[in-house]
Amino acid sequence: MAIYLIDYENTGVKGLAGIERLKEEDQIILFYGPKTGAIPFDEHVKLSQSASHVEYIKTTKTAKNYLDFQLTTYLGYLIASTPVREYHVISKDSGYDSVIDFWSKKGLVIKRQDTLAGKQQSAGQEKNASVTAQKRKKEKTHNRNTENQKPGQLQPQPASQQQLQQQPEVQILPAVQIQPQPAAESDIPAKRKSVPVSDARASMQTDADVLSAEKDKSTQAGQPESAQPAVPKSVPESVRKKIRAVLKTENLQGGVYKQIYACMLASYDKQSFNTALVRAFTQEKGNHYYKSILQIFQEWIQKG
Repeated sequence: MAIYLIDYENTGVKGLAGIERLKEEDQIILFYGPKTGAIPFDEHVKLSQSASHVEYIKTTKTAKNYLDFQLTTYLGYLIASTPVREYHVISKDSGYDSVIDFWSKKGLVIKRQDTLAGKQQSAGQEKNASVTAQKRKKEKTHNRNTENQKPGQLQPQPASQQQLQQQPEVQILPAVQIQPQPAAESDIPAKRKSVPVSDARASMQTDADVLSAEKDKSTQAGQPESAQPAVPKSVPESVRKKIRAVLKTENLQGGVYKQIYACMLASYDKQSFNTALVRAFTQEKGNHYYKSILQIFQEWIQKG
């Protein structure tokens, strides 16, 4: 499962190229502003027919980087509140690379690319391309100057052997070795403060130790990690039919069912399932769906 955040103000309709390649469990979040313009009808049809869920977020102002900061903030919110660990920022703006580099070091799969199916672009690649273009420009200028040189024009000649011999010799003096001076008794502290071994070890505690301690606390407070049931990789069609039968009176669109299936795949017990539904929908709707299909979810999760 991956989430694609589109800076439509930057890419325009070209950023939607490759939408047909996305999977059912993927999610698209499209950011647009007042000056974005309308989406062509053909592209709108592709969006509506996409297997993945599409969400639209409109910005109300057109100030510089106004949309960029909202997209970046929402990316951080998704990382903290969802189990998804793969994100794609669809934009040509290299300003997102700072955020991408930060989260990549935290173990997330996060990339920036021109389109939904485009190649990844990074600040380093753009810089290398700029340097290469400057080198080629210098080479063309040098070749042009050589071609335009008039016949008979004097070229700078290297210095002759006689001129080199007339140059004054440079004398290399031996290096002066500086002997280290012993410290004066007044410079030596009268009493050095010793540090207990236990305090020294505590100060050298690594981040891994801290994370391990926090993990042990969370395991003791709730259900042990080893006791959590394994979550299946997909929701079978038989389970989906049961859910659609229970919610058939709701007149829900296909994208809503896709979000419910995604919440099921991201949950390992009824509490995490309720939390996932509330995050995906509103508090009221999430609790309503949870009560309606809780029994189906428990039977499915127990079978594995």
